[in-house]
Parts: sequence; structure tokens; C-alpha cells
Amino acid sequence: MTVADTEDDANKTVGRTANENLSVTIRKGTQNVTLSGNEYLKKGDYTLTYTTTDAAGATVTKEHTITVNYTAVAKPTINLLQGESLTDAQKRSLLQLQDGTSKIDVPSDARVDVTLDTSSRGDKTASATVVFADNTSTTPVTVNYKVLSTFPVATTVYDFAGVTRNQDEGAYYSNPGVLPQGFDWFVRQNGTAKPTGYIQNYLRGDSVGTTSYVYGAKYREGRFTNNAPESDRLEHSGTVSHTVFDVGANTTRVMVNRGSALSDDQARTAVMPINNSAALPSGTTYEWVNQDGTPLTNKQVTEKGEATRYVKVTLPKTAEDGSAATQYQSYKIVEVKINESEKPYCII
Repeated sequence: MTVADTEDDANKTVGRTANENLSVTIRKGTQNVTLSGNEYLKKGDYTLTYTTTDAAGATVTKEHTITVNYTAVAKPTINLLQGESLTDAQKRSLLQLQDGTSKIDVPSDARVDVTLDTSSRGDKTASATVVFADNTSTTPVTVNYKVLSTFPVATTVYDFAGVTRNQDEGAYYSNPGVLPQGFDWFVRQNGTAKPTGYIQNYLRGDSVGTTSYVYGAKYREGRFTNNAPESDRLEHSGTVSHTVFDVGANTTRVMVNRGSALSDDQARTAVMPINNSAALPSGTTYEWVNQDGTPLTNKQVTEKGEATRYVKVTLPKTAEDGSAATQYQSYKIVEVKINESEKPYCII
């Protein structure tokens, strides 16, 4: 600001510049506000009073009213998980409000309007606006965020009691090939963490029936940091429902015509659930086999008296596509006894 009289040059008021005589007072309501250093005004309405006096003693005063609003600021590091949908509270946490030289949290009665794309992994940007309870809003701010890959977990797994499957831990989730580094795997049951994250150790010990586990991993990253402490690390998990079945020879005998070949339907009725097992699921297959599990080529009953046959019972896949554990088909070979006599029928 420069004040000049006709006797002065373009920048002088009798030897002094106007800004050397300029004073500014700031008032919020009836309270004077003093700023120092790099301080900024906080949100609110202010009256600025400018006063200057020239060398002749002439004083000029001018008042100006301003409104200072919040400025939305996005947090510098934001990590999201693939497929994640944020709650309103989580959206508010992505931003802060610049209030003078301080930053404050977005109030709980405000909302953040932002559309976040978590359908695929990668670095992304979005525009976000804070809308307050009085329907005023901030200027839109750019939000930079990163979407981390997740992994589908095997939700349903079938096994037979006493039959060990030869699969490793990786069989229980699908790896898209781009999972970030630094995973710590965990297993929880009924809300309690198991000692290790090796789910196979617990599945092998399950008895007949259904047992559920939460299986997942903690990321190295937190929501707002790329190297978070244990309590702040992001995590992804899914529920693994493990059903163990058991099957044995049927106590109800199957009748077969003397000299006839054993049918596939007779293989099914020759066995039954045992040890309080649930009924075998739809899609289970039954076939006559040799003791070593190879298909029985000659199914005709020719022996006199009691004879031994074997039925291979195979559980179905639990998903059309998915992790290796859902594609695995556990089977059990059941020994059954059949009887042949000279009568028109023989008893199995």
C-alpha cells in the first residue's frame, strides 16, 4: 500500500513509505487477535482495521470484514484394500481440516463426499469435499490413495475322517500373484487367535462335524502408513467352514441276483454315514474298486459264501473355481462283505 501527496514522489510521503506507518488490527467479535510468526487465522468472521499516517499527520482508517473457512487436507498416505467399502466415519478419517496453523479432525456431524475405486489394485486419485451440518462445504481436495490386493479364502472344505490331504497352506487361499510383501498369517476360532497361522495344523485335528475358522493375514501397511505397528495394520480374512464326514459299510444289506454284476447304485447303498457324520453332500460319487482304489473291472459276483468288495466314496469339490483346497476331492475306500448262495438272490 502506498500513500502519496502531490508534493511527494511516487513512493514517498515526506521521506517515509506508507507501509512503514501502516498498522493492522484484527478483531473477532469484540476480541483482538494477535498473530505471530507463520500463524494463520482460524475459521470465523474477522474485522481488519487498517490505519496509516503520513508525515503531515493526516490519518486514514479503513475497515474490512473477511470470513475464514476451513481448508480440507488429505492425509499424505492412504491405503485401502481391494473390494473394500468405507463407512462414513472411515471416509471422514481420510481428511483433516486446516484451522489456522493447526489441523483438526472432520467433525462427526459432517460428511465427506468422495468416490473411491477399490475394484482393482494400484495407485489412484479421487476428489473429496467436506460437507458440514449447516450444508456449507470446503473446496474439493485431491485424495491420493493406494489399493492393495486381497486374496479369496476357501470358504468351504470337505474331508473324510482319518484321511490326510497332502496340501500346503497356500491351498486355502487364491493368490492373484501380486500380493504385497510382509504378510503375517493368522487363524482365529470363536474370536480367539490360535498360536500360529498354519491352518492345516488345526484342520487335521478336527473331528466329525463342522468347524469354522477365520483365516487371513495382516498387511505390513496401515490405513495411513506403509509400515504400521501391529495394532494399526490392515488385515483381510475369510471364514473357512471345515466339514469332516465319515462313512462305513451299510448295516442294511443289499440284495443282488445270483451271478449278476454289481451296479453303481448298489455301491451307493452299500455304505452309510457313521460316527454321527452328517449325510454325505450332493455330488458325492460311489464306485466299486479294488483294494488299492483302482476301478473294479469285473463286477460279477461268482464266489460261494461270503466275499469282500470295496467301495470308493469320493466327496465333491466345494466350488467350481477357487483355491486348491476347494478343488480337492477327499475319498475313502470302504470294505463291504457280500454273500452269494445257490438261491436266486445273494445278500450283500
